[in-house]
Amino acid sequence: MKYWFWVIVFFLFSISNIFAVQTQTVGSGSWDESTTWDNGVPMLGDDVTVHSGHEVDINISADFGTLINDGIINWSIGDMNGSSVTNNGTINILPGSHTIYSNLDNTSSSNFNISSGASLTLPAGLTITQFGSSTLDGDLNLEGGNITTDQMNAFSGSGTINVNSSSTLDTPMPGDIWSPIIGIINLNENLNGNHALTVDASTTVNVNTGGNFSGQLITNNG
Repeated sequence: MKYWFWVIVFFLFSISNIFAVQTQTVGSGSWDESTTWDNGVPMLGDDVTVHSGHEVDINISADFGTLINDGIINWSIGDMNGSSVTNNGTINILPGSHTIYSNLDNTSSSNFNISSGASLTLPAGLTITQFGSSTLDGDLNLEGGNITTDQMNAFSGSGTINVNSSSTLDTPMPGDIWSPIIGIINLNENLNGNHALTVDASTTVNVNTGGNFSGQLITNNG
């Protein structure tokens, strides 16, 4: 089933790229309002830019090819469907269930926030690169998706990371330490890492049936 899903997605991207356009914000507004954009509401395959000083509310599933965010995106409803997201500004994930079908690069100047009551799912084969500031007060669900970070405290908050399918947690240099200061890490499947995972005294790690961390696990009792 997953195989045919990705075949269909690839086919749609291939067709849409023939008709892809570049569209950018002309002001703040909702994603589905044509007045927010210079070339109409983005479609699958389009190259999209949200400019600095503009605030866009995603209130439907957002389709695009590439998305560059230099402003603020408030994601309240639906999924993100594209090939890549580069976040140089702020992405706020608001309460509700969301899935990102795209690689996400949170650069060093970015803010990436998962609010309390929000749930973000990262499917297999996709990666969140976390080099900026991040607050995790909701749930981040790794369904085979990967996290790459160069920051010791890449995530902070009171939320939960759920490893529901074998996923990878990488740092640029093997042996680097990753120390999320969050509420709970649920290891329901294998989490692979080339680093040491340091667990803060305020963080609970639940190694459930089938769960494992392939790396050095350090408990910091404060």
